[in-house]
Amino acid sequence: MMNGEAKSKDKGKKPVSQNSQNILMKAADCLKEHCKAGNGNKLIVGVSGGADSMCLLHVLNSLERPLGIKLEAVHVNHMLRGKESDRDQKLIEKACSELKIPVHVFKQDVGVYSKTKRISLEEAGREVRYYYLEKALENSRGHYIAVAHNMNDQAETILMNIFRGTGPEGLRGMESGRGNIIRPLLEINRNEIEQYCIDNSVEYVIDSSNLKLDFTRNRIRLALMPQITEITGIDPVRNITRMAKLVKEDSAFMHKAALDAYEKVLIKESTGVIDIDIMKFKDLHPAIKKRIVRLAYSKIRGNLKNFENRHTENVLDLAKALKTGKRINLPCNVSALISYNVLRFTGGDEKRKTYICRKLSIPGTTFIEELNVKISASVIKYEDAKRECLKTSQQSSIQLFDYEKLEGVINIRNRNNGDVFKPYGSNGTKKLKKMLIDDKIPREERDKLVLAAAGNEIIWIMGFKTSDKFKVTENTKHILKMECENTVDTNIKVIKN
Repeated sequence: MMNGEAKSKDKGKKPVSQNSQNILMKAADCLKEHCKAGNGNKLIVGVSGGADSMCLLHVLNSLERPLGIKLEAVHVNHMLRGKESDRDQKLIEKACSELKIPVHVFKQDVGVYSKTKRISLEEAGREVRYYYLEKALENSRGHYIAVAHNMNDQAETILMNIFRGTGPEGLRGMESGRGNIIRPLLEINRNEIEQYCIDNSVEYVIDSSNLKLDFTRNRIRLALMPQITEITGIDPVRNITRMAKLVKEDSAFMHKAALDAYEKVLIKESTGVIDIDIMKFKDLHPAIKKRIVRLAYSKIRGNLKNFENRHTENVLDLAKALKTGKRINLPCNVSALISYNVLRFTGGDEKRKTYICRKLSIPGTTFIEELNVKISASVIKYEDAKRECLKTSQQSSIQLFDYEKLEGVINIRNRNNGDVFKPYGSNGTKKLKKMLIDDKIPREERDKLVLAAAGNEIIWIMGFKTSDKFKVTENTKHILKMECENTVDTNIKVIKN
């Protein structure tokens, strides 16, 4: 089914209706707010052939010169509806030709993609569309992607979020502008869009799959929404989107409060690891704690996809129990664990790194790229190093050892099973693992330690401790001087109760 004909010769001859003026004004305001229109920015417009996207294409074309923007269209043929899919593609190519807008057409069998990825057709279609939109954005050196989500889509999305058990963030719905995605029609309802197409002779098609009740969104649109209107006598679309705006304002305030609190409880944030101080975290308001958990997860994962309220509650229970070593798995290979008084979020594979071992060059410099460490070694006379002996501390990057007490090859490596160590000033030797546990070095930090060792005897845990067994005394004749440079972290943090 098609509605009217899109003929460029009619453009500008018909008086602009009030409805059309309203849509043009709201779209222009959105562009000015979110994409700095007027700077020659290029928009990649996603066009499916339906009323929403054809309206968007026509609206942006009308605003192209006044706002100083440039347009290119993208159509993804999902290859799901045979001749219908080909019909949609031809319509878009025809419309873009008449409007003199460059168009990029991509084809992918979304049905096959859905089965391969083991996801729903809806999710598969979305992934494929955004993949090609991003690809076109990159290839065309564009600045933003414009999509045709409208007020009805917003209301349906919020309802779906509610049914999934969303928190306040899900009640906000979609943003009119976020990152490089722009939604100029988000404050326009579907009736207004269809009227715009009639008033401006914008040709569009109706996707037959949108009339089937096979998909959740279609059931909400075609069955639930009309029933709500019939039972209550109200327009659920406008009321739901009005609520979303109110929630958005409150959520912005709460988000700022959560960011401030996050900075106060944060111990460390690096690639794949976030450490939170549990003792500070536990005193926060539950609403702030939940937001911090979601914030930490999103920083590790990059988004909140598949992260539900039950996952947040599981993390809060973990923090409340405060049982060192306890771990829970979160979606997408993210974990949360307790390490003494630290709540740690980690992403990806946490398996121990490959065992690295290099012979120390004496004299000379030994560089181990895998451990990101460079060790300079030299042998000096005791008389020449008396002053340096007074300057060194356990955490110093320069350490001195009795050379005569060191026998055999000295290796620079990470830790290994069976390692032993005699801490400076102690009376006996300990297993390295036990000593690190006693000193409350988090398990995840132990494999990052850089060690100087003779066999399984540890000489120096760089940045942390030296062995008493090889210390310099008045009887020392020759000193082995080692200097550690460029380590990832030469200061080991001991966690205290």
